[in-house]
Amino acid sequence: MKVQTLKTKAKLYKVMRNKQKGASLVEMMLYAVGALALLAFVMWMRAVGWPMLQGFMEAQSAVSSMNKIAAVYNGSATFNGMTTAGVANRQNFADKYLPGGGVIRNRWGGNITVVPATTTIADDTMRFTEGGVPAGSCPTMVNSMVDDVDVITVAGTVVKAANAAVNANTLNTQCNSAATVAIQIDKVKAN
Repeated sequence: MKVQTLKTKAKLYKVMRNKQKGASLVEMMLYAVGALALLAFVMWMRAVGWPMLQGFMEAQSAVSSMNKIAAVYNGSATFNGMTTAGVANRQNFADKYLPGGGVIRNRWGGNITVVPATTTIADDTMRFTEGGVPAGSCPTMVNSMVDDVDVITVAGTVVKAANAAVNANTLNTQCNSAATVAIQIDKVKAN
């Protein structure tokens, strides 16, 4: 019986001694594929995903600020007297947009101006302009606010006319016309 136990122990020791150490080729391939997938995701986020997300967030911020400013003028037939410095406050913009001195800056450091404009009657439109918008963020920003505004102009060309859809070809051309572009957003006062 002792001999049988010793033989069993010897076999067990031999099996354990021959056991593979480290990762197999298949495991190493899986690790490599996982690392490459992670690297591809990080590169995609940096090149495409992050600019798109920033464009969406800036659009939401712009629409929110425009609605807050419009609410101040609810009792008036126009936006007469509105100035960038006059609306540059915490009631209308988050602190990160307000460097001081009546200036408003967007998330990329571009200037934001807010002035009255004329569509039908004098000063019946709020013109909200964002400068320095990166080309990669531009299409998402525009497409994220089309339902909340009347006219959108990118780099000097109208990409969304009043009561119309965005012209996708014009939007793409204008957004890619420079590394950064200005987006002008018009919101006509509803009376």
